[in-house]
Amino acid sequence: MVKQVLKDVARQNKFSYQTVFKEFVDGNNPSCTQCFWETFYRLFPDAPYHFVAFCHDCRRFDL
Repeated sequence: MVKQVLKDVARQNKFSYQTVFKEFVDGNNPSCTQCFWETFYRLFPDAPYHFVAFCHDCRRFDL
C-alpha cells in the first residue's frame, strides 16, 4: 500500500519514485509527508492507518 501511494505521489508531482521514497523515509520534508497522507486516504478512504514506519534493515514499511 505504501509503495503504491509513493508511486502515485511521484507521478502527481513529476518526481522520480526514488526521490519521493528518500524524502518520505528521511522525514525531512513535511509537504512530502502531507501529500503522502492525502493521497493515501484518497486511494484507501476506509483504511484505519494513521502511522507508517520504515525498517532500514529489512527495507519494508509497517503500517
